[in-house]
Amino acid sequence: MENHTEMTEEQQVFLKHIQQKGLKRTSQRDLILDVFLRTEEHLSSEDLYRLVQKEDASIGQTTVYRTLKLLSEAGLAREVRFGDGRTHYETQL
Repeated sequence: MENHTEMTEEQQVFLKHIQQKGLKRTSQRDLILDVFLRTEEHLSSEDLYRLVQKEDASIGQTTVYRTLKLLSEAGLAREVRFGDGRTHYETQL
């Protein structure tokens, strides 16, 4: 994990957003953000959960879902709806 002084622009944006909401930076949120940003395709929360599970099996699906919502609120992720009734997310940089 990167140290606090060498955060990416996306990590800084996310950290500022969660701090404004009174939330803390956690290693789980950092990992979810990292996996999301590394993935170039549209992801549903279930897709992202599966990818995160490969790196840290202790992270629950609710944590992934809530973190995706935070990423959307922070302007780092955008909800995209296809015809399948599921919400997918893409990076919005």
